Amino acid sequence: LNLNLLMATYGGTELRDHGRGYRSIAGGAGAESLMSLWLSVLLVLVVVAGQVVIGTFLGLTEVPMLMSALDKKTAAQLKDFQLEKHLYRDFNGAFAPWIKQMVALVLFIAMHAANYHPDGRADPALKGRQNAQLYGTLLLGVGGVGLLQAARRWVVVADSPWARGMVLAYDLLFARAWLRNSALQVVVALLGVFSGN
Repeated sequence: LNLNLLMATYGGTELRDHGRGYRSIAGGAGAESLMSLWLSVLLVLVVVAGQVVIGTFLGLTEVPMLMSALDKKTAAQLKDFQLEKHLYRDFNGAFAPWIKQMVALVLFIAMHAANYHPDGRADPALKGRQNAQLYGTLLLGVGGVGLLQAARRWVVVADSPWARGMVLAYDLLFARAWLRNSALQVVVALLGVFSGN
C-alpha cells in the first residue's frame, strides 16, 4: 500500500501531477490515476481484512486464557486470609504517581506558556489556539493514559463484576499489544483512505 502511494506520488507525467498520492483516496482521482486508486482500495481492504482475521483469531484464543488466569488469581487472593478486604483497592499506591505526573505536566505547560506565546506567525487562523491544542493533547494523551494505568493499579483484587471487566478491558488494550496494534492498524489504514495528511 505504501509503495503504491509512493509510486502514485512520484509517477506523474507532468510536474504539477506530483503529490497526487498524498490526496485522499476517497477525495477522487483523475482518469490517469484510476488504476492506482483501485489498487490502493484493494490493498486497504486486504490490510483491514487481514487485521480483522488476526484480531478475531487472537481474541477467540487469548481472551478466554486471560479471563481464566484472572479468575484463578482472584480466587487465590480471596482465599488468602492475610489480604484483608480493605486492601482490595490501593488508592495511594495507584494514584499518587499519577498525581505527581500531572503536577509535573502542569508545571511544564506553565513554563511553556510563559516562554512561547501563540502569536499566530505560523498560521494566523490559529492565533491563540496553537498552544491550547498542544496542552490539550498533552493532558489527554499523557494524563489520560496515566489515569487508566492508575485505575488498573487501584484494583488489587478483581472481586466484583465491574472490577473484573475493567481489569480485563485494560489488560486487553494495554497489556496485550496484539489487540491494540491490530485495531490501530485498521484505523490508520481506513484514515488513509479518507485523509491525505
